Amino acid sequence: MSSEVMFRHEVPFGHRLQRHEGKCRFPHGHGYLFEIAVRGPVDPESGMVIDFSDLKRLVRDFFEQFDHAFVLEESDPLREGLRLQPIPTKVVVLNVPPTAENLAALVREHMRTEGLYTQVTCWEQRDCSATASTPDSNALPKIVEVWP
Repeated sequence: MSSEVMFRHEVPFGHRLQRHEGKCRFPHGHGYLFEIAVRGPVDPESGMVIDFSDLKRLVRDFFEQFDHAFVLEESDPLREGLRLQPIPTKVVVLNVPPTAENLAALVREHMRTEGLYTQVTCWEQRDCSATASTPDSNALPKIVEVWP
C-alpha cells in the first residue's frame, strides 16, 4: 500500500530577482510557506510512510540556513556588494534565480538526496505558489554558498 504524508513549514527570508522588470527586482521579503508531501509505501511494521518527527527534522534542518537570510542568484552584482559591506546579513547564494519555482525544486532535490519522493509547493504569498514534483531537464537548483 502506498500513501502520502505532508508537512508544512514557514520560513521568513528575503530575495530579489535581478532580471525582473517589475518591483521584484528590488530587495524584499516573504513569509514563505513550504508544503512537503512525501509519497511511498506504508511500512507494515510502523504503519507509516515516514515518521513525522523525522520529516520535521529533515525539513527544519534544511531551512535553518534560510531563516531570516537574503537569497541571491550567484550572478547578482548585489552579492559582491553585500560581501563588501560590514552589515550583519545572512546570505544564501543559489545557482538559479530565487523564484518560487526554483525554491520548490531546490527543496524537492534536497528531499530526493535523503531518499524521499516528494512534491513540494512553495507559497510565496497566500495566493501565489509554485509546485515541483518531478525533476526536469533544466539545471537543478543548488546552494552555491551560505554566509556568514
